[in-house]
Amino acid sequence: MKATYRVLTPQDLDNGEITSQTFALEVLTGLSENPKRLQSKYFYDDEGSRLFQQIMAL
Repeated sequence: MKATYRVLTPQDLDNGEITSQTFALEVLTGLSENPKRLQSKYFYDDEGSRLFQQIMAL
């Protein structure tokens, strides 16, 4: 089965399709980079994100 996807553009954020503009912009920006990245705050709660940042700083 072939996966399908659609790449978001900044225009997608202006038409109400995305309800959280900050989330969408950060994900769009991070996944457009090479290498791709997402902020740890999208994987963990506040405490988990804080701990992750401390671990990564070691």
